[in-house]
Amino acid sequence: MTPLSWFVAWRMLRQQKAQTLLMIAGVGVGVGVSVFISALISGLQQNLLDTTLSAQAHIVVRPAEERARPLFSANAETVILRRGQRPV
Repeated sequence: MTPLSWFVAWRMLRQQKAQTLLMIAGVGVGVGVSVFISALISGLQQNLLDTTLSAQAHIVVRPAEERARPLFSANAETVILRRGQRPV
């Protein structure tokens, strides 16, 4: 910024004191609200994580591991068909 613009800005701030105080108060309130909302969101996020993680089960039941089925049956004469396959 040029020295002229600084001079004009400083002069306006000195002459219009009520407007200057309102601008400073507005910026202060805006920053305060931003900090408050940020803290609120952070606290809610932590609360949600604590609630969710404390509600998990202590024991997890899973199915037995899948094993590949043989293509032929035990007597090796009949072919086991896969799901959706038609006999030839």
